[in-house]
Amino acid sequence: MKNEQIKGNTFINIASTAAFCQNYEWAYTFIQTHKDTIVKQERKDALKLAQAYVYYHKAIQSKKKSDFNEAINYLIGIQFKGIFYFYRVNILLLRAYYEYLILNNNDYFFVLGQITVFEQQLKRKKQLLGASKYQLFANFAIILRNLIVIREKKYIKDNGIKDLKKKIFKQKHLFAREWLLSKLGELN
Repeated sequence: MKNEQIKGNTFINIASTAAFCQNYEWAYTFIQTHKDTIVKQERKDALKLAQAYVYYHKAIQSKKKSDFNEAINYLIGIQFKGIFYFYRVNILLLRAYYEYLILNNNDYFFVLGQITVFEQQLKRKKQLLGASKYQLFANFAIILRNLIVIREKKYIKDNGIKDLKKKIFKQKHLFAREWLLSKLGELN
């Protein structure tokens, strides 16, 4: 890869795939070795997002608050220079906040607030996204909000889980469907 430039999206996908496969050391090495090959105008944000994915996937396995904090810190430092970063960063941030909520067993109002902020930003970017992508992310936010409500309101849990599962399967456009189903399954 000498003298070749890597698009930010490609760089992030390589690092996040390695992290998803639990090859954290390989992902860290890849990031350090190839960070200077990222297209210059995308470098700063792509590097932060790749590092956030590594810490997020590591935190999923380790259940360490410090790993979630690292992922969150990288994510909140990203400047949205394109629509690509907007949705990837915000969806991962919402997922990290939710996972952190589970570890701390509190602060669900904060996560609900972040979902509302995301929905407001999403509405402002609706024209840029197009109808189907907008629906993909809007449905994610709605389902995540419902998931938190079911999690916190024990008295509606059984019927709420069944209804939400049906809703998840019924949605034609839904980002992170498998992740949402796994989080719903953890409530049983």
